Amino acid sequence: MQAKELMIGDWVNVAEFGIIDQVLNFTPDTAITGHGDTCGEYEYERLEPIPLTVDILTKNGFALNKEMSNDEGDAYEFVESQDARAIVHDFESRHTHLFLFAVNFPMTIERLLVSHVHELQHALRLCGINKEIEL
Repeated sequence: MQAKELMIGDWVNVAEFGIIDQVLNFTPDTAITGHGDTCGEYEYERLEPIPLTVDILTKNGFALNKEMSNDEGDAYEFVESQDARAIVHDFESRHTHLFLFAVNFPMTIERLLVSHVHELQHALRLCGINKEIEL
C-alpha cells in the first residue's frame, strides 16, 4: 500500500506477521499501527488492504435488502445511520459499487468502487458517518 491510500483509523493487514491492525500515525516511510496491546511500525509496502466481506458488512450494521438487490448483486444497506443511506452491491463477492445518499446534506456519491475495508471507512467518513468498523 501507499501512504496516500491510508488515514488514521484504517484497518490494514501485515500479512507476513499475521497481524491485523489499525493505523495510529504516520512517518514519511512507515505507518504506526496498534490495536489492543499490540503496536508496530511497518513500511508501507508491508501493509495490505483487507478485503471487504459480507461478514464484515453485517457485523458493522449492514443488512441484506432484497428489494434493492438486482443484477449487480445482493444489496446491503447500512441501517445504523439516519443521516445517510449506504448501499453496497455484492457482485460475485466483489463489492464493486457503494452508493451513499446523505439525507441531511445536498450530496450523493454514486458508484464508488469499494473492495476493501479501508475504502468503506473512507466513504462513510465522506458522508459524516463516524462509524468504528469492527473486524
